[in-house]
Amino acid sequence: MKKDSVPQTVAPVSMAGTYRFVIEQSLKVRAMDRFSKLKSYGLNIQMETTDSIHFKLFMVLKATPADTLRIRDSLSLLYVNPAYMKTGKAWVE
Repeated sequence: MKKDSVPQTVAPVSMAGTYRFVIEQSLKVRAMDRFSKLKSYGLNIQMETTDSIHFKLFMVLKATPADTLRIRDSLSLLYVNPAYMKTGKAWVE
């Protein structure tokens, strides 16, 4: 048998997935106010709570593992208020 003379190329495998970028964790009143404000900007912000006292505001974004740090830093500059975040930065879940 004769092998193909045309080299076979393998498409790069994308390891893109969805990540949750948390931009704030705060108490109910603050979280509701911030959620409303960010929604009014047209952002796809989401909110969750496990105990009805502490709320997380986050965005679910598609990204590759290599891009998560860059996206986290960008979101931190745009949307994180250091007074409400211990680290002053968003984090990835």
